[in-house]
Amino acid sequence: MKKPSHIGPTKGGKKEEIEKGIIKVAWIEDKDNILYSKMFNSLAEAKKFTKQKKYSIVFKLIKRKNLEFEWEILDYGLAQDFLKMMELYREYGLEKGLSLFHKIKKKYKELIK
Repeated sequence: MKKPSHIGPTKGGKKEEIEKGIIKVAWIEDKDNILYSKMFNSLAEAKKFTKQKKYSIVFKLIKRKNLEFEWEILDYGLAQDFLKMMELYREYGLEKGLSLFHKIKKKYKELIK
């Protein structure tokens, strides 16, 4: 990977060097089976863009080799929901994991009313 060329804010307010074009926002639209994505030169630009997208996750490219890529899921958009669903899926399988996720979300919504 080439040398980082951008300084940007990260979780916890610490500064981190970010290479231009390695921040990705991926999203789906309502009633759509297409995964869209857009690359950004800064985390601030990506965070601003996610406010326009209801179902989005922000990623940071951490490794690339030929046509293989590794992405870190950053804590913006639906990242926490996605990671919790994956945890429940790994633990309980698809049907039971999704059922537990929906119960957790419903209980959370009741608690914040």
